[in-house]
Amino acid sequence: MPERNTSKEIIKKYVKFFRKVGDYSIYLVNDFAIRNTSLAHEEFTNFAIHDDFPSLIPKNQIWISKKETERERDFYILNCLKRYERLKSGSSSGRAYDQSLQYEKELRAKYDELPPPRSSSPSEHPVKHESSQHPHPPNEIYKTFLKDFRGFDVYMVRQELVQDLYKIDFVDGGNPSVYHWIPEGEIWIADALAKSEIRFVLWHEYVECRLMKEKGLDYDHAHELASKQEYGLRHKTATPSAQLKKLGLTNKT
Repeated sequence: MPERNTSKEIIKKYVKFFRKVGDYSIYLVNDFAIRNTSLAHEEFTNFAIHDDFPSLIPKNQIWISKKETERERDFYILNCLKRYERLKSGSSSGRAYDQSLQYEKELRAKYDELPPPRSSSPSEHPVKHESSQHPHPPNEIYKTFLKDFRGFDVYMVRQELVQDLYKIDFVDGGNPSVYHWIPEGEIWIADALAKSEIRFVLWHEYVECRLMKEKGLDYDHAHELASKQEYGLRHKTATPSAQLKKLGLTNKT
């Protein structure tokens, strides 16, 4: 499917200058609108730099979702500045990403006086698990019960607390096939997510979870397929039942 907007059109419509820090310009963006412009841009979450989307974000720029709190925005700015620093010093993209997440993790622990996050590595690919090996998450993480969805209990959770305690780059949502600290039978939706996007992210997490659990797919493959299904749902190119059938999954209700 071709992109609906060129990079220049996206910048003109959805990107607003915020401030400058040294050589870097920071912009606040409409992340929901950006995600809807193309399948590739659907991977934009709460912040990004040129290295993440080289055809979209100009060099020496930092894009941050305009819906983020001031606290989170500051953490993300420092994360991105650290990543640019490491990239310029010669670190690979993956190494710079890991280093910037580690830096953010240390900042969160320092300024919030929190225990270290429980994930063993900030960018480690998640793996399938047995939830019985892990204690139930603290009640403070849960903000509200949203609904029962095809056999899953869907909760809105406090994104900032999940990032502080478990995984620095947790955004939008998650499921137990991906994150070992999410109990079986639950799907988490981040409270920073716009209400208009909940159904799209929920569908992504649902499909991804079932592909990993029932089809034995690894995270990368399941995520790629789930992203395509999410994009199809956003643009009404296929019904949910048709999408499941195409993936070889039964249409549970």
